[in-house]
Amino acid sequence: RITSFTNPRMLIEEEVRRGATTVVIVGNDETLGRVLARTADLQITFGFIPVGPQNTLAHVLGIPAGVEAVPVLSRRTVEKIDAGVVNGKFFLSRISIPESNVVVECDGRYAVASEGMKVAVEICNLLGPSWSEEGRLHPQDGMLEAYIRPTGKGMSGFFRRTFSRESVFPVRTMVVRSREPIAVYVDDRMSKETILEISLARKRLKMITGKERKF
Repeated sequence: RITSFTNPRMLIEEEVRRGATTVVIVGNDETLGRVLARTADLQITFGFIPVGPQNTLAHVLGIPAGVEAVPVLSRRTVEKIDAGVVNGKFFLSRISIPESNVVVECDGRYAVASEGMKVAVEICNLLGPSWSEEGRLHPQDGMLEAYIRPTGKGMSGFFRRTFSRESVFPVRTMVVRSREPIAVYVDDRMSKETILEISLARKRLKMITGKERKF
């Protein structure tokens, strides 16, 4: 059983040394994201038994809640899925940056700046942006999707009308910079950052999925 002070990597590495090739995570979205953030690079298969509230990822993976997940795991339909990497740690679903003044560099080729206005930014892998039920993504396509949405703050008149819609950028690497520390939510875990270096680990995760998966 993990606590806020437990390093899940140490626990799983110990089981791998004993011969484990599959690890089943029991919990909710937060549990799954926290464990995979530190262990997605291990050469093992991950299963998931969702319990409690906040289990959006289980629905996407096609895993029913509680004991009904057990026969799904026993059928062992394994899919290799992409994982995101941010500042050296993995993420599964998305990165959310609330309204901020930032510069976003995409694939080292171009930059998007929020000069004079605040924008919300989400970099998505397994889930689409939090402000929309649409845009659920395919986590096997070798791309991340960056959603940039003006919030209206810092804009007026013509600019409010012109920049009222979000833009979407498919990327493999990104750098997000801010002059001041900003709130960043990685799979719903919050930290304060001034720079985010983001990349994609293609088909890094081996996950047991159900036939009702959404990709």
